[in-house]
Amino acid sequence: ERLQLQKQKLYHYIEECVEELQSSYFERSRRRGRRNLPNTSEAWKVFKFGSESDGTTLPCSDVDVGIHVNFKNSRTDKEDLLYTLSGIISERDESLLVKFILNARYPIIKVFDIHNRCTLNVSIADRYCYKRDLLIRQWIEYFNKVYGGVLGIDECCTKLMVFIKHWSKTREINNAYHGYLNSFGFTLFALKFLRWFEAHKLYDEWREWNLGSLMYQFFLFYVSKFDETSHSIDIDSSKFDAKRNNKCVLEVRDPMHTEHNVTKNVGYHEFEHIKYEFVRAVQIFGRHFNALFAKLCKSTQVSVAKYDVHGHLVYGTFVYSKHHEKDTRYKHDPNAHWILKLKN
Repeated sequence: ERLQLQKQKLYHYIEECVEELQSSYFERSRRRGRRNLPNTSEAWKVFKFGSESDGTTLPCSDVDVGIHVNFKNSRTDKEDLLYTLSGIISERDESLLVKFILNARYPIIKVFDIHNRCTLNVSIADRYCYKRDLLIRQWIEYFNKVYGGVLGIDECCTKLMVFIKHWSKTREINNAYHGYLNSFGFTLFALKFLRWFEAHKLYDEWREWNLGSLMYQFFLFYVSKFDETSHSIDIDSSKFDAKRNNKCVLEVRDPMHTEHNVTKNVGYHEFEHIKYEFVRAVQIFGRHFNALFAKLCKSTQVSVAKYDVHGHLVYGTFVYSKHHEKDTRYKHDPNAHWILKLKN
């Protein structure tokens, strides 16, 4: 609760800095002789999106903040605005650390509160950002109503997504900077599963289930139904669509811009790790139901992308060869279907 209050305080501080940014940007544009000056009568909108907005945030989660400006802007404009904003933030409060990240799909600045250990990721919103966030919230509210009414559990969909994010972070497969999915990707994974499951209308079976049953079905759905070599994940459909770009390891389409694959940077070995974790989860449900949560979310105790002296990527109980797939220690068959890796 204290951390949430500090995050909210930092968010309001960013709002104040954006007001100063808008004023300074207008003056700078006027001095440069820009013809189409931004409208100063309309305040730029600052909003939260992602897990902080849809109610699936974790205590360790960063807060994603978007700034909607009232003029058309290029990537150069975004970088210029964020660079100016970072200067304003640092000048007003020296206890805040600001890091500029330009290699992301959209440039962002990370604002660290070193005293309260919370972080805000600030970006200039594109035309899809706010609408995308609204669409995700609407889907979550819809599934909370559908599944909650059948299972008798309040906010059933929200709780499932919080669990998936916690599980994926503790198992170290939720990190886009290291070639894995990010939390948004796992959110789309969950929504796709809920769409497919609701479309089959297995209401009689649902009545005997609880939240743990739904978790198990989530993992089993992807292990037994999903083939990343031919399937694409799109929450607009309850079925799997055909994959459009076979050069990508994984294809998960942006619900507001379906031509964009939000997982295009997921690596081959990283996705093999993700598949292993899904299969591991199915096995745990079958063997250790009484100690389920602790075993599912057990720390990997191995840092992401750690290599041994032979150049092999190491995590969990598997050793993946980065260069030699026929290495005798390569215990995982990358060509096998997910379901074939299950052991009785």
